[in-house]
Amino acid sequence: MNQNSLSIAFVDDEKDMLTLIKAYFASEIRSGLIKLACFQSGTELINYIDQRYPPPPFSVIVSDINMPGLDGFDVLKRVKHDYPGMDVVMVSGYDRKDYVEKAYNLGAKNFFAKPLDIQKMKEYLFAKH
Repeated sequence: MNQNSLSIAFVDDEKDMLTLIKAYFASEIRSGLIKLACFQSGTELINYIDQRYPPPPFSVIVSDINMPGLDGFDVLKRVKHDYPGMDVVMVSGYDRKDYVEKAYNLGAKNFFAKPLDIQKMKEYLFAKH
């Protein structure tokens, strides 16, 4: 793996979404441009991070908002409080103004509405990280 590779955590409670993300990033994973870890819940992600920090295990976390248990806003608050060096990008099937505003107010670096424009997300991730 390239030392300068981008390390991404993707959190979504929908297995199909995680499968799509893995497929969309397959060539970047194979080439060593990125390391991708997928989690089906906010709790799963936070437990993983807590076991490995420091150093930060991810360059960026991409989290869905609507999930059972810890939702994306809970994940965002926890990460920004406990691990302020990690960037968080929010994703939601609800492109609501209040969601977007809340995400940015809590410290999100960006917000993408579903259905995801994967090319746009890739461009953002590689440009910013």
